[in-house]
Amino acid sequence: MSLHDEITNAFGRSWQALLCVFRHGLRAPRPKLVSYKVVPINGTTVLFFTSLLVFVAAGFVVFDDDVARYTLTHKAEKTSVYQFFRATTDIGTSGWFLVTTALVGLGVSLLNLKAMARARRWFWANIHADMNFAFFTVGVTGVLISLIKNTIGRARPKHFETLGHLEFDFARFQADFASFPSGHSTTFGALCMVGFLLLPRKLWPFWLFLGVMGGVSRIMVGAHYASDVAAGLAFGSVLTAIFARWLAKRGVMFVANDDLFPLRKIRY
Repeated sequence: MSLHDEITNAFGRSWQALLCVFRHGLRAPRPKLVSYKVVPINGTTVLFFTSLLVFVAAGFVVFDDDVARYTLTHKAEKTSVYQFFRATTDIGTSGWFLVTTALVGLGVSLLNLKAMARARRWFWANIHADMNFAFFTVGVTGVLISLIKNTIGRARPKHFETLGHLEFDFARFQADFASFPSGHSTTFGALCMVGFLLLPRKLWPFWLFLGVMGGVSRIMVGAHYASDVAAGLAFGSVLTAIFARWLAKRGVMFVANDDLFPLRKIRY
């Protein structure tokens, strides 16, 4: 079979799958729900959200002013610290991640899974599910945080000397007034939580380090205040964890357990 025939058959299978979704998707049986709270209300979650609110409030009142003065000095002098974080901060842009997961997911969807052995078929099916989960969480959190921060309208640190750190222009929808929460930090938070949920849990120090360094980079390049970063990291990671718990309640991709973070359910 020629390459042209292979490509034609691959797109034909994708088209048939799409038609199947439209024809039968709404009539498909709903996943059976398990007794599992998507947002658990217990001492741990209450303590977490209380601490987050206290930290963000303290940032507005205490930290943001001093931290901004320190970081803007590094930016003005183009120090080695600033140069390092300038080179690494764009990891928090969602574009590269969305394109990568979309292309991998699309590539897997074009495979002829029926012709594969069972183990290989389920391997690629799991990869496809992971790519969809990663794409959706990073994409949705990115869209939501963009709407939120543009609506709040906090001035960025570049206006610190003239407007201060508590200047807001509600619903201005201009980049210079879209500081709180940080969009890059939201992507960092979502990306790290995706890695934590889908990969072996023993790698958690790496994801924690990556998230913290990503957030710090946004502060050190003078793009955001400390409270912006804290809110962004929390928003991205918490929303991703909640989505995983929502799937676990339906028995999809994740297994409901007593932990705050459900375990990835691998099918073979």
